[in-house]
Amino acid sequence: AVSTAVRWLAYLGVVLLGGLVFVLLCRPAAPRARRLLHVGAGLVAVTTVGAFVLQGPYAAGRGLTAVFDPGLLADTLRVAYGKLLLLRLAAVAALLVVLPRLLRPEVPDRSRSRLENAAMIAGFLVLLTFSATGHPVTDPVMFFSVTADLVHFGAIAVWVGGLVQLFLALYRPLPGEDPGFAATRFSRLATWSVTAIAISGAVLALRIMPSLSGLWATLFGVVVLLKVAGLVVLLVVASRS
Repeated sequence: AVSTAVRWLAYLGVVLLGGLVFVLLCRPAAPRARRLLHVGAGLVAVTTVGAFVLQGPYAAGRGLTAVFDPGLLADTLRVAYGKLLLLRLAAVAALLVVLPRLLRPEVPDRSRSRLENAAMIAGFLVLLTFSATGHPVTDPVMFFSVTADLVHFGAIAVWVGGLVQLFLALYRPLPGEDPGFAATRFSRLATWSVTAIAISGAVLALRIMPSLSGLWATLFGVVVLLKVAGLVVLLVVASRS
């Protein structure tokens, strides 16, 4: 239960970090929006440390009292999962250094371009560590599933993180701000994000399900159909708003 909670909090942190795209493209001058990004980065950092210390007891079938067992920590460090967690922690640390500089309104264009590139690389590495430690790595052709999962998770982070930032913009606009400008710009970004989610999700489903009949004959297939139905409902609501 603790491992599951840590994993979902990590996903929440990535989603909040995904709002960086919204802040840069749709609403650059928003102090409260920046706080959410720092919260997201902090969540990813804390949950990464939590996942690292919990992996040893989980793999060994021991309780929480063994989270700081030096032998188990060493075992986690030796496997690919532990190394990817350290990579994630380093990438988040880089983001925490870059974000305050990137979000300053007076940053010169040349420096801003470099900081944006650094943030993009760090964000990519964070997403990659999730995709490379999840179920896609069990695929015989791992490249396709890991790539599809990377696109899927990244598009979800940009979309949902943007929705969180958009809600903040509508709920608490800055003095003299027109939230409609940010909403209009985000609409185009959301369209591309949802398209990427749909295509990458279809690729993942086809890689996992052995046949089309699995859509209604297996629990995974039913969940996929429910996700598709939910996505359709969201798109209908979005088109009318």
